[in-house]
Parts: sequence; structure tokens; C-alpha cells
Amino acid sequence: MSKTIDEVLERVKSWPQQRQQDAARVLEAMEHCGTDVYRLSDDEREMVEVGLEQAKRGEFVSDADMAAFWNRNRRREFVTPLWHGPTSTISTSR
Repeated sequence: MSKTIDEVLERVKSWPQQRQQDAARVLEAMEHCGTDVYRLSDDEREMVEVGLEQAKRGEFVSDADMAAFWNRNRRREFVTPLWHGPTSTISTSR
């Protein structure tokens, strides 16, 4: 285990119990998906590139839209991972 992960896990132990459970669920979901590097499909790579171009043009979601998103999703339990495929690390290289 790397020094960084050890340090983070030590800090997590001081968090409130519910937050520790959230962290454990995230790590378990990542573990379930595997440890290989995820390779973006051509469609996914294109979506990333579109998003980066939007960011360069200053096209961002409004604070009000983000607040509404978080209000809808704040306490939702992890049912499925937020990423796709059998892996947990994303690489944009081909």
C-alpha cells in the first residue's frame, strides 16, 4: 500500500461513521469493477473532447443547476458505480 493511501485511510478513520461508510462503498464499487486501466471508446473520447472544448469556451453548468443536481442526488445510495466497464482507472490514451 502506498504512503498516500495509508495517510488518507488514517484520516478517514476520524470521519463521522456515515461518511466512513460512504467512503467504504466507493472503494468497494471500485474494487468490484477491477483494477485494470479503463480504455475510453472512440465515442467516450469524443465526449471528453467536446466537454474540454466547452470548458475552454467558458460554457459551464450554472450554480443553480448544480445546486438542483446535488439536492436531487445528495443522499442517493450507491447502486451502481459512476464509471462504466470492468475497471476503475480511466486513460484517454489509445
